Amino acid sequence: MVAPVRPVEIGDVVLQLEPPEAGRYHAPILLIPGLFQSTACWRPFTTMLAHRGWEVYALGRQPYETDDDEPVAPPDYDWAGAVAAATRAARKLGDKVIVFGADIGAAIALAIAEEIQPMALALFAPAEPSHVGAGVTQQSGFFETRRRARATGPVAPPARIAKSAPLPTSAGAEPRALVDDLVAGVAYTRPHTAPPTIVFAASDDSLVATEHAATFAATPHAKLARSRVVGRWWPTSQWQAPCDEAHRFLILTLGDRVVEFPEEILAD
Repeated sequence: MVAPVRPVEIGDVVLQLEPPEAGRYHAPILLIPGLFQSTACWRPFTTMLAHRGWEVYALGRQPYETDDDEPVAPPDYDWAGAVAAATRAARKLGDKVIVFGADIGAAIALAIAEEIQPMALALFAPAEPSHVGAGVTQQSGFFETRRRARATGPVAPPARIAKSAPLPTSAGAEPRALVDDLVAGVAYTRPHTAPPTIVFAASDDSLVATEHAATFAATPHAKLARSRVVGRWWPTSQWQAPCDEAHRFLILTLGDRVVEFPEEILAD
């Protein structure tokens, strides 16, 4: 039986927790979705990780429901605020945290790695913030860009991106300050080193060029995954191969640092 996802407060940050079906691994995973990807979009992926024994916390940027079913809007994060919130959440999850991130979430994951020392990273269609911002502008076109400049509140996905979503719940609006920073070209420097990292190159992603994503594997301790992530909504429709490969990478890389052995084995 799949356990329900529930919001939990980690310090001053609200995460969506998907508890493990069996407490197998001593390392929580912090997931930072890509731009316009809702936490619901990632549910097939995170459910399989939880089924295998991982405790998964998703840091969404869309409204979430409380116990009284009242939607609560997250702060209007700009780029610096999004990085700071993710860093605080990662610190609260402990010294064995693993960070997963997609496109801007991958850039945030790398920024986290400079502040703390996660055990490992998994980067899906990673991209620099300005690269994703340029993609938003290209996908929006003139009239959508003008409407966005005049509007207030969260920014909905460009129509061309939203129409490609397999489910209405896959796409989510983003904080306006964050989108404004991405489109303006926020300054970002890739770190020279990172913990053990697996990089999944993009294919047919409307916001991330294939060759751009692949360059993130050209750093020490990083490896390029065999499988690619296809399209913007792969966590809903084509999640299995990346999920399997990320799981194998963590087990082979971290081994007994994260495996929870039964007490009777330790007693022997």
